[in-house]
Amino acid sequence: MSARQHPPVTLPRELAQRVDFILNQAALRVSQEVHGELAELGLRARHYAAMILLSARGPQRQVDLAEALEIDRTTTMKLVDDLEALDAVRRDRYPGDRRAHAVTLTDEGNALLERANAQVQQVEDALLGRLNKRERDAMHKAL
Repeated sequence: MSARQHPPVTLPRELAQRVDFILNQAALRVSQEVHGELAELGLRARHYAAMILLSARGPQRQVDLAEALEIDRTTTMKLVDDLEALDAVRRDRYPGDRRAHAVTLTDEGNALLERANAQVQQVEDALLGRLNKRERDAMHKAL
């Protein structure tokens, strides 16, 4: 996989020096590339974010997942339904609260997350290929 090639565009100096414009253009390009790769795996960006969160934090109540992702409960329910349909997560009763469910990443979900991480890393490598590790680290720190 490689980033889609875009023809170079010559911008007026005034525009090319606008940080807001440059960052927005970069974000749009990265977003388009990442969304395309995730779509090939049956995922959207929110699915991917939820899976990363579940991998890092372990099982989460749906309400906590909604809060962490800054989305409403209805959207969270649909997101979890989507991931359940992919066998990426399962819902279990939350200990101590019969009404709540804990969302847990399954083995299939972990494998899917590994594939998604690899695809996203390829996009980043293709788009940031001209930067060495020190420059990438500095960019991340600055952002």
